Amino acid sequence: MTNVTSVKYSCYNNVEKICSLAS
Repeated sequence: MTNVTSVKYSCYNNVEKICSLAS
């Protein structure tokens, strides 16, 4: 849960960076 939440927040913070990597 901690990791998932972290990724979600990061995604919102850096949609272009984290979101791209997560994708």
